[in-house]
Amino acid sequence: MRIRGRRTAFCPGAEPQRLLDLQLAVTSSLTDAGTPAGAGARMLEQIWRGLELDHGILWWVDRDAQALVRADTRPAAGRSAPRPDLAEAAWRTGAVSWSPEGGVAVPVAAAGRVLGVLECRHASLREPDRVLGELLQAFGRQLGDVVARLESQRAALSTEARRRAVLEAAPDPVISVDGEGRISEFNPAAGVAFGLARDDALGRPVTDLVPERLRERHLDGFRRCLDGAEPGILGRRFESVALRADGSEFPVELTVTRSDPLGSPAFTGYLRDLSGDRRADRAMRDLAAIVESSQDAILSTTLDGVILTWNRGAESLYGYTSQEAVGRSVAMLAASGQVEEMSRTIERVRAGESETQVDVLRRRKDGSTVDVELTVSPVVGGDGGIVGASVIARDMTLQRRAQEQIAYLAFHDQLTGLPNRSLFYQHLELAIARADRGRLGVAVLFVDLDNFKLINDSFGHLAGDALLQDFATRLRAVTRATDTVARQGGDEFLVLVPDLELSSGPGIEPNALEVVQSIEAKVRSVLETPFDVAGTPIHVGLSVGVSIYPIDARDRDQLLRNADTAMYVGKGLADDASPGLEQAGSRGRLALIGRLRGAVEHDQFELRYQPIVELASGNMVGAEALLRWRDPVRGLVAPGEFIPLAERSGMIKPITHWVIEHACRQAREWSDHALDLVVTFNLPPSLWGPEIIETLIAATHRAGVEPHRMMIEITESTAMVQPGRARQTLDALREHGVRLAIDDFGTGYSSLGRLHQLPVSTLKIDRSFVHALPHDAGAAAIVDTIIQLSHSLGVQPLAEGIESEQQLRFLIEHGCDLGQGFLLGRPMVADRIEALAY
Repeated sequence: MRIRGRRTAFCPGAEPQRLLDLQLAVTSSLTDAGTPAGAGARMLEQIWRGLELDHGILWWVDRDAQALVRADTRPAAGRSAPRPDLAEAAWRTGAVSWSPEGGVAVPVAAAGRVLGVLECRHASLREPDRVLGELLQAFGRQLGDVVARLESQRAALSTEARRRAVLEAAPDPVISVDGEGRISEFNPAAGVAFGLARDDALGRPVTDLVPERLRERHLDGFRRCLDGAEPGILGRRFESVALRADGSEFPVELTVTRSDPLGSPAFTGYLRDLSGDRRADRAMRDLAAIVESSQDAILSTTLDGVILTWNRGAESLYGYTSQEAVGRSVAMLAASGQVEEMSRTIERVRAGESETQVDVLRRRKDGSTVDVELTVSPVVGGDGGIVGASVIARDMTLQRRAQEQIAYLAFHDQLTGLPNRSLFYQHLELAIARADRGRLGVAVLFVDLDNFKLINDSFGHLAGDALLQDFATRLRAVTRATDTVARQGGDEFLVLVPDLELSSGPGIEPNALEVVQSIEAKVRSVLETPFDVAGTPIHVGLSVGVSIYPIDARDRDQLLRNADTAMYVGKGLADDASPGLEQAGSRGRLALIGRLRGAVEHDQFELRYQPIVELASGNMVGAEALLRWRDPVRGLVAPGEFIPLAERSGMIKPITHWVIEHACRQAREWSDHALDLVVTFNLPPSLWGPEIIETLIAATHRAGVEPHRMMIEITESTAMVQPGRARQTLDALREHGVRLAIDDFGTGYSSLGRLHQLPVSTLKIDRSFVHALPHDAGAAAIVDTIIQLSHSLGVQPLAEGIESEQQLRFLIEHGCDLGQGFLLGRPMVADRIEALAY
């Protein structure tokens, strides 16, 4: 204590009043302490001051570390303090410990447990003092009781806070009732479940939460629980029905426990709303029914591929019953060579991966296979691990068939089954791409049936359809496997001939051209056998146009256009039937075709010859062979009456060969009679090609006449179309000396540059210009121009259709070399030509 302003040390045997004051001060300091740390600090302050110590130290026991931790020091922290040796001795022994260096330590204990140590340091405390020791021990016990009480209160508060937090956060309703059956606790989950606020629920009878019909039963059970008559109900789960504030009912699972605070009876009910479970159960039952009734195969397997479940859809798809499939390996469904694919799928499932809409082939029980679309997904267990695989398999057979049918219909002609124009164009694009990469050629044949309209008009469209189907079959039979035969539409067909070998120059290899000519010849040959149309054998004709890439065209569209153009040029007069043929009607024309074929077989044709005269001298220098048909029914038929029909029916080729054969014989006969005459004949556009030159040369050899005595007449359009393909034909003309005349010059669209390259010996001025001479200035100008052009090109101009002296004089005056017409001589038999020549 302080006396006269100085500090007086405590001495053993101090006066009782001083000790009593210290006790009162210590007790007073602990009265309103709120925490153990605060209580210890206050006590330490009073002891340090009351006993006038050098040091006062408070240690607390760290139970986890099993060590003393210094909590407070007097005087304030910052001064040096003794080591904890003395305090540790009191902690370990639980008794007062004295230090010969001047100090004493007493345990701070409660209920036999040391909570800390109170240590006092002073030089006078070298010897134990009973009174001081007992006083300090009393302080330690007093501090221990206060600390224990504060910790107990704090634990209680903490427990209540945790209880309240748990109650508030509980996902299920928790309801407490007191001994009178009134609600004393109502957590938020209960408020949500019952639609009732907590404040509105507290104090209400718990029976308000059950339907009225069940209240008496619940009250009876509550009374029995209070009396202890039914202890078995406590802690047991049972199901009941609860009532919401809006009057609706819902199923609950209820567990009741007894909780009696301070001895008064109370119960707590833990509820779980079963509505979701019931809905889930219904959903599971519905899902099971859906799975079982699904048309798709739905199954599950272990990660080893063992089948666990198998629905009716799987039975229907694969043919195995559930009893046969469950427990077996899913590998039994693998088609040939697919076991490894199944193993890879299982490995992906193990890794948590799914496979969606994978197209595979699966094997049925009967050994057949089926196209299926699979969806395979991992099955996750309760612990989050993958425990198996779920498989949904859909039979894609009908869908695949429908898709194939749709694709087929999109790219094939429904009537003939041939590729349609779209598919043909795709094949053509690929063929051209290959040709560009490998320097190859591509040929397109444009084929048209000439008499098809007659079939439809005479026998009906069903008969026409049957003929088209027959023709398509024949076309497929005569073309190569690598060729594409397609129907363009109507009676038009296309043939694609790919991968033709090209030469290093601008032309094509002979063998490539031979391939094209061979195919064209085979296409034409399909007409040799008549078509059976409604029981009637019918002969039809066709026109073929050929174009070769890259000789005749540089792209797809030009290639098709050129083939189309060549086909129409080849038709020649086929589309310009005479009025007599049109008046004959469809049946009459078909009958005429039959008789025309008989004319070829029975040699019913004759040749008439029209003189070709050198205008300046009046001398005959040649004769044009003109065909006539002596029909047993109609008599002598002019060419305009049957040539178009021959073009359409495909008989123009044998007829032309007959003309060549007889014209060559006549040229030889005139040569034998010392007549120097050139025999000309008109060549149908469809036959323009190397083959006809070979036919002519062979005929000249058989007849023994020089080839230069023969001259072929072709139209201007025929000469200009397909210049690349015509090259071999022109080379053959030059090689053998066969003469070439351009007929009807001035009516077509000539290329002068192209004309200059042709081995032309004669330009025939069309009769339409000659007829208007000399009065039509325009016609006169054209004729004069053609004459001058001919002379500049080194060829002879020949005027057709000279019928008047005025026309003749005009032509002579303007330098026309040759002429023919009724004024100079009508068509006549060979004997009369010979007489005139002499």
